[in-house]
Formats: sequence, C-alpha cells, structure tokens
Amino acid sequence: MILDRVSALLIAVCILAGCAATPEKADLVLARGPETKLDYTFQNWLNLHDKLDSDLVVLSFSGGGLRAATLAASVLDALSKRGLDKKIAVISSTSGGSVTAGYFAAKGSSGMKRFDDDFLSNDNTSDLTFRLLPSFVSGANRSMQFADYLDQRLFNGTAVHYKELIGRWSANRAPFVILNASDASSGRTFEFEQESFTTLCSDLASFRVSEAIAASAAFPFLMTPILLENYWGTEKCRPDPRWIEKDNFRADVGNRYMNLDRFVAARHVNSLRHARSHSDDPFTTPHKRIEFLHLIDGGLSDNLAARALIRTFGKETVEELVKKGVRRILLIQVNAKTEEDRSMDRSGAIPSWYQVFKTVALNPIDVTTELSSYISSDYWVRLVNYVNAPSEVERAGEKVVLRFYPVQVDFDQMDVYGETTDWKAAREQLWRLKGIETNWTLPADQVKLIKTTGNALLETHPCYKKFLREAGFGDREDGVGARVSRCEWVEVADKRYVAVGPPVPPYAAAAPRPAAAKVTLAADTLFDFDKAALRPEGKAKFDELVGKIKDIKLEIIIAIGHADHFGTEAYNQKLSERRAEAVKAYLVSKGIEPNRIYVEGKGKTRPVTKPDECEGPKSKKVLACLQPNRRVEIQIIGTK
Repeated sequence: MILDRVSALLIAVCILAGCAATPEKADLVLARGPETKLDYTFQNWLNLHDKLDSDLVVLSFSGGGLRAATLAASVLDALSKRGLDKKIAVISSTSGGSVTAGYFAAKGSSGMKRFDDDFLSNDNTSDLTFRLLPSFVSGANRSMQFADYLDQRLFNGTAVHYKELIGRWSANRAPFVILNASDASSGRTFEFEQESFTTLCSDLASFRVSEAIAASAAFPFLMTPILLENYWGTEKCRPDPRWIEKDNFRADVGNRYMNLDRFVAARHVNSLRHARSHSDDPFTTPHKRIEFLHLIDGGLSDNLAARALIRTFGKETVEELVKKGVRRILLIQVNAKTEEDRSMDRSGAIPSWYQVFKTVALNPIDVTTELSSYISSDYWVRLVNYVNAPSEVERAGEKVVLRFYPVQVDFDQMDVYGETTDWKAAREQLWRLKGIETNWTLPADQVKLIKTTGNALLETHPCYKKFLREAGFGDREDGVGARVSRCEWVEVADKRYVAVGPPVPPYAAAAPRPAAAKVTLAADTLFDFDKAALRPEGKAKFDELVGKIKDIKLEIIIAIGHADHFGTEAYNQKLSERRAEAVKAYLVSKGIEPNRIYVEGKGKTRPVTKPDECEGPKSKKVLACLQPNRRVEIQIIGTK
C-alpha cells in the first residue's frame, strides 16, 4: 500500500499502459492427502506442545505500509524486553504488518535486531519503483517481483518456505503465524494456512513466505494479484472421500435461516471443491465454478487481521489450551491506521481523480477495521465466558478460570486531553503520527517516533499492566499495577454475562490521581558545549529529580534532547540524541528501570528563541542568546 506522489505516478503510468500483467501463477505442489504432522495448521502446532505456559500471547498486526511494520516491530520489541516474546503463540497479520510477522516467523526475536537494517531504514520505495516501473509497460507480474525483493531484503536472498516455519515450531518454539490476503472476486479473507490450501488441493509447506507477504500487501493497481490455481476436479486431483467430506456442505443447507454466514461460507468452499464439475447441482453451476483465486491486499477484507484469530480459536481449541495449562490470554491488536483524508471536504470543487481513488480505496479499509475490532472483542468475551462456565473445565474438582486481557495499540489512544501529560505536546505528536503516509519508506525520525509511541502505548495500557501484575511481572509497589482498575475482564456468573471488577466498598477512597511534571534543564548546565557527557552539576540536578520521583508511582519518563542551530542538521540530531541517552543512562544508574525511560532527539528543529532574536556568527554573545535552545526536557508521568 504505497499511496504518495510516487504512487500517483505509478497509477497514472498504469492507466496509460492499460495495467497489463502476465498471469504468472504461484508455484503450488499437490497436497499429500489427509492432513499430517507436516501440515501448517494451528492444531499441529498445538500437538507439538504437551504442556503450555500459563500465559499465552496472541497478536494481530494491521496494514499500513512501513508505518504498520514499524508499529508491529515496536510491540515485539517491548514484549521481548519483558521476556514475553517466548510466550507468543499466534500472530495474525495483513499488508504492512505481514512484513514484520513474516520476518519474525522466520528469524525470531534474535533476528529482529537486524530488522531495522534489513527493511525499516531502507529506501524500499525507490528500490521498488525502479524494480517495478518497467512492469507497468512489459506486463510482468509486479507482486511476484515484490516477493523476489522481499526474499532479497528480508531473507538474505534465499527463499524461505512454510516447511521451514514448521521446523521452527519445535526447534525454536516459534509462533504460528497467519498472513492474510483477500480473494479479489469474493472479497473474502484468504488465510495462509493449510486448510485454505486444502480447498485448492495444494500443499502450503512448499509455498514461499515472501509470496504470502506479497499477496497480503498487493494493493490493487500498484500490485498485481498473486494467482493460485484450484486443482480440484483436474486430472491431478480427484476428491477423496477419506480426505474431505464432500457432503459437509449439505449439513449446512438447513441452517441457512439461523446461520447464514456459515451457510454462505460452506457454499464458497463447495464451489472450490467442485471447480470443474459439470453436474446439475444448482450450487456448482458454471458461473459459480472457481478455477483460480486472485489474491490482493488483505486489508481490503480485514485490515485488523482479527477474523483469522476467531477462526483459529474455537471453543474446543481454547478448552484444549486450558487443559494444557493456559490460564491467561493476552490479546494485543496493533492498529496503525491514520486519519482519513478530508481535503476534498474543504472545497466545493470537483475532487481530483486521485482524491476519489484514495477515498474509495482507503475509507472502506477503516470501516472494516472498526467492524473487525468490534466483532473480535465480542467473540473473545463470549468465548472466555463459555470456557469459564460452571462444570465446563475442572481440575481435581477445582474450578479453573481463564483470564482474558484485551489490549489495543492505536495512535488514537494517546492522551490528548491532559489527563496525564502535556496535552498540547501530545496532540502535536498525535497529528505528526496521523500525518505519516502509507509508504514503504519513512524518514528516520518518523520511524523512531512510531517506535517510541508504540512502546509507550503498550506499556501504559491498563489491561497490559493488569496482565503484568497478575502474571507475576510486577506489583503495585513498582508501578506496574497503576491504573489497572480501568481494565475489566469478563467472567460468567450463573451463566449470565457480567462485567467483573474489584469490589468497591461504600465510601471507597478516591482512586490514585494521575500526576505529570515537565522539567526543562539547560544543556549548558548538564553538558559542556558540544559534548554529551554529564557534568557534575548536571548529575546533581538529576539526583534531585530522582529524589522527587520516589514520591510517586512512576509510569514513564520521557527525555527529549534539543540543540541550537550551529552545525549541520544531521550533527545536531545526533548530539541531541546522545544527550538524551546520557540522561537515560544516568537515571538507570540511579535505579530507574530502563524500560520506563523513553528518549528522543529533536536536533535543532524545536528552538524556543524567536527567529530574529539571536542573529549573527558564532560568538559568546550569540551562544549565550541561544542557550535556551540547548536544553533537555524531562517529562515524568506517574500516580501519587
């Protein structure tokens, strides 16, 4: 999904060239027959683990180009710092989020250290433009070229196949990763797992992961669909009654009034399994036969990748998880959506074709994202209620309760109302995030901003904090338990759905009030000119600050370095970052947890002096005038 000026150029070339593309099919291998332990299914993943940890982490990554890939990476990084990366069981992703998910599936947490160099910090847009532009005229399959590019950037030029991901399940306790695309004709979500390929009489194990990522991110016009052939009914593949229940669809016919969704889904599968049938069956008439699938961007059908999780975690599956020891499920939905483009609403002129294209292409994605979020939340609540129902799951006569912690990481959750932060600064940061384009290349400062924000949003989410406390990662004394009362899980009581939270006694004491403080320290007091080592006077200032911090339950410290305008932009950026890092290092040495300190450098971009206030060449007078610009801003957030 690359929607910027370069994209506009490519779309224009596409229109003029007629968008011809060679229908290059993905290489598929015929399925082996009845499902075996080699198949890429969650049930097979589950079968490899006789016992599971009591804490299970489930993730979904939205689409949104490099913005989504970066936000997903920031969440994985935050989980890794707490050791929770080893507890990730399932990741469902689409579009830009699938780049991160696919990379993590192949390389694990240790490999994520190179993700910045391999993809996030690379100029992918320029590389892809030069690689794909000729195909708008030649007709080459752009998505297959994109897959080749992903092999080069993500996997060191070597194709990674799904059978290798299966091998990592037992060897590395790697998670089950579902990459999601969309079927262009039906608009349905297509999940890259063996069940989807079984309906095509094909084997996913030999399929390239890069092709699945490319299909998941194949935005129409810019990319061509990934083409899959349906082998059912060909000479290569005849239905086997031992393998697939051909008449399973018949059992659903009577449910078309009470369960229409299931009925329609069954009819779709039936059309796949009878692709070349010439029977008189009204559900397999020629115009209903599906001989090929054209896969495009998964965000067009489910930009939150939530439906795949619903299908994966059925009642029986969750009961099996509980039997294997799971007691807490942490569900994190990472949503990198931005603000809708309302530029056409500020003018009475006829919108340009590009404005109309963006509106038609992107607004439905936002709508499906909201719908998926609602459906997902409702489903998980009902599922946990079912599992917790009396007498459903018992161990030695003792009731087992499954806890569920829903967490959303979304830019809209930033505090722009002054509850715990400087609302003006927070709102400015929000609009900076909302203005980040959907692209495959982003400036370094935007990548860093997304990472810092994603990490902070996760760490401060009340349900995440509740999970950390109840899973034994902290207690109320170290601040992990702060604000957890805002997260309520749902349990069952007499088989009625009720929200359960901590009991509130009459005349209960007021809840802890959020506290925020912002301190601006002159860099000349903290550092020598043009240096990033703390002076003794600077250390004394921070010693005072640490003393004050002990009076609150700390949540976050944000340290932002600034510089004056002397020197290049790149040099001042590095200097401001080094100074912020020096502040963090000193605070950590005084006992503050490193994961509670977020640093950022602004270089010379945020002066507080007026433009004409300190003019002239470098001199003692001018440097003294510019002193307010050489500063470090410390923002402390906690509860009293």
